[in-house]
Amino acid sequence: MVVLLDNFNEMNTKTKFLVSGFVALSLVLSIVALNRTPEPQIVIKEIVDSELGALSGPNIQSPYLCVNGVCRYFARVAVANPLTMKEDQTGSGIGTSTICSIKSPIATSTLITGSLALTTGATTTSHIDFAQAANPYASTTQIGTGSSFVANDEVNLIASTSPATGETTIFPPEQYFNIKVSGIGNSYSPVGFCNATWEVQ
Repeated sequence: MVVLLDNFNEMNTKTKFLVSGFVALSLVLSIVALNRTPEPQIVIKEIVDSELGALSGPNIQSPYLCVNGVCRYFARVAVANPLTMKEDQTGSGIGTSTICSIKSPIATSTLITGSLALTTGATTTSHIDFAQAANPYASTTQIGTGSSFVANDEVNLIASTSPATGETTIFPPEQYFNIKVSGIGNSYSPVGFCNATWEVQ
């Protein structure tokens, strides 16, 4: 009987040590787990058929820009010698007095600005007219009263966007903003640019 009790006490003591050891180990593991910083989860999402709209710089290659439904169309062409020019960037024939012709948008639009900058002057006093027409040869509807410049003058002109009686800056679809020059000598080769901006209605 004494031997059995000693064995029982010895087993009871071993069990207590084992249980105490497991409890201590569990506590240590719990504390370590609670204090451990969780590893960040990486979530990978696939972008399918998405167009990104960021600009890589200040230049926009599109000829038009729309903001909150208001669209503007921008165009710029180099001037050409009206005596030798056959076609402009729109692929249409050019008249002998037209140094610039820019086609308006495919919708009714209002001319916001139209301008001409020449860095070489003509050898004689000349006259420049801004006009609207159905083709690049004509000056059907005058825009402003035109301007004269003396020989060898550099020219910077802006078309009036406040039309006088009988004038209009509203362009039907695919009309032409023409800049015509008269009084030039046969040797004149103009250098410069024409610009036009329309707001689509």
